[in-house]
Amino acid sequence: MGRAEAATTAWFAIRFGRSEYGIFDVFADDAGREAHLAGPVTQALLDAGGSVFAGAPLIQEFDVLADKLPATSSGEPVTKALLLTFKAKAGHESQVAQFLRDAQAVVEREPKTVAWFAIRLDDGHFGIFDVFPDNGGRFAHLTGHVP
Repeated sequence: MGRAEAATTAWFAIRFGRSEYGIFDVFADDAGREAHLAGPVTQALLDAGGSVFAGAPLIQEFDVLADKLPATSSGEPVTKALLLTFKAKAGHESQVAQFLRDAQAVVEREPKTVAWFAIRLDDGHFGIFDVFPDNGGRFAHLTGHVP
């Protein structure tokens, strides 16, 4: 479903634990995000909510500060990911945002980091979402220059 939406730049179905799942998707602009939220993927989630989910899906909007988009022709499956969230010290939000933007150049040189997103959530919270083909790729990133 998500692949059929032209405005969806990247879409990932993720598993957090035994029975907790999520979707991470990004868009070029607010219009693309709004079209997605009004589209069939969101409607399917809301329709299935009561029958298969323990609670209503939580949809959180955020801004992408920097990215390494997945190569469409790589064909390499993505099976491992990391999600890191953190809060900036009060008054240091712009420095954290710039640090994340600067990290993009380092991540671009990591061949096993298939996709990487630096995000600004809300109220001084930031995060990084990145994906890898396997545990080796994830380990290489964790022992690389960004961490």
